[in-house]
Amino acid sequence: MSKPISIGLIGIGGYGHQHLSTLRTLQGAGICKLVAVADPFANQHQGDVAALKNEGVEIYDEAEKLCARENIAAVFIATPIFLHASQTLLALDAGKHVYLEKPPCATLGELEQLLNAQMRAQKICAVGFQMQATPAMRFAKKQISDGAIGKLKTVHASIRWRRDDAYYERAAWAGKWRLGAQPVFDGPATNALAHVVHAAMFLAGAREEAWGKVIRVRGNLKKARAIESYDSSYLEVETETGVQVRLAFTHASGEQDAVVLHCAGENGNLSLSWSGEIIHAPRIGPLREYSLSCDPHYAALFNFFQSLGNKEIEPATTLENTRPYLQAVNGALQSSGGAAMFDAETIQSIGEDAERHFSVAGLDEEFVDFGHDGGSTPSLLKPGAWIEVDAIAGNLIV
Repeated sequence: MSKPISIGLIGIGGYGHQHLSTLRTLQGAGICKLVAVADPFANQHQGDVAALKNEGVEIYDEAEKLCARENIAAVFIATPIFLHASQTLLALDAGKHVYLEKPPCATLGELEQLLNAQMRAQKICAVGFQMQATPAMRFAKKQISDGAIGKLKTVHASIRWRRDDAYYERAAWAGKWRLGAQPVFDGPATNALAHVVHAAMFLAGAREEAWGKVIRVRGNLKKARAIESYDSSYLEVETETGVQVRLAFTHASGEQDAVVLHCAGENGNLSLSWSGEIIHAPRIGPLREYSLSCDPHYAALFNFFQSLGNKEIEPATTLENTRPYLQAVNGALQSSGGAAMFDAETIQSIGEDAERHFSVAGLDEEFVDFGHDGGSTPSLLKPGAWIEVDAIAGNLIV
């Protein structure tokens, strides 16, 4: 049996709790050993700190101290978006492999910095777009690549995720374009539902292991809530093979839709859900349903450890694989030119205190209509001009 891989975790709050839980499960299986964690706000998590100390895990208040340890082979980064780029650079420059929580960064310019650092370090850097590592995603992509629905024409999703005041009050960076000098670009397409954008670009790829190659992008970012950034978005991507990716997301709703990606081809349709349900509806022949459920977070972390132990296994999402995602969201922002408020008379505030949320007259209905076939672009999120891929700015954040 191979020796467990020694690891460090940066960030134990927020989604860091999930990382701790999954890493403990993997540690119990002899796959890894958590040596140290770093979090300047560790004192806010007394229960976790006490448990970690009992487990013999060293606790630091600075990521630099963790990365300086010679006995750590890989670093997990589960911190807010605006810290991703700088902490990944820190870990790579210290000679560590990296598992970086999604999204990898806010801009294409930051991505180039990370890719250059990875090339210098010659280390693996995986990005935690969990859906990529699941059996359901791999099965769905193979079905499409093998021609189960004929030539792929569109990939679309319509998702409403209610977010209350408590969501935006949980952190200083929530709903922001920037925090100080650091880009954040917080919003549904670039945070909560970023994995849907990434997955859609993968399903649009011409080959089984390929992501869709972006030709041009257009989009619209808007808001019902008085925040810096946006809470509703529509983006559309045209790929090299002619596949259209169309995605509509909003937090300005009282609804909580399931995450489902719909793929339409010349000879039928195929849908894939976050829960691992796949429905294949050929134009001719019986409906086929498959269930390939799993724990996406466990699958993603297990895949990362496999890639560390076997050079023939590539991470489900590498840094370079995230380029289409960043082109899509950065291009949508550039096309939109920022995030305008919905018309004041259409915005409704519902509820009180931490549970208050917003809705926009007509938006729910447009999302339902768009979800049915992906063809009726929501008029309240009518996209701006097309932006050619070579014209997408590397550091465009309002």
